[in-house]
Amino acid sequence: MITKSIRAIALLVIASTITGCSSVSEQEQNAVSGTSDAETIYKQKCVSCHAIDLQGRVGPNLQKVGAKYTQEELLGIMSKGKGGMPSFEKRLSEEQIDALAVWLASKR
Repeated sequence: MITKSIRAIALLVIASTITGCSSVSEQEQNAVSGTSDAETIYKQKCVSCHAIDLQGRVGPNLQKVGAKYTQEELLGIMSKGKGGMPSFEKRLSEEQIDALAVWLASKR
């Protein structure tokens, strides 16, 4: 009869082995992480003007913003502001703005 602790250890070993053999690269994991980070930042800082679904409220619709602006242009807009869009360079870190720019540039 296998005890609960031996069974738990066996399951941990199996899970570790499977995780170690995963075909997902570190870069792919970072991209997924960056996406969730960008979505979190968006929900915290951008929703009030651009809506949860990116359809826009006070600010413009962002659902296909990547078709209109490059990642670099989006970086500039978020950092320095443009039109009614305020500058976020003092409200967000460079990394946060980068993550948002990558995420929004993918919206086509």
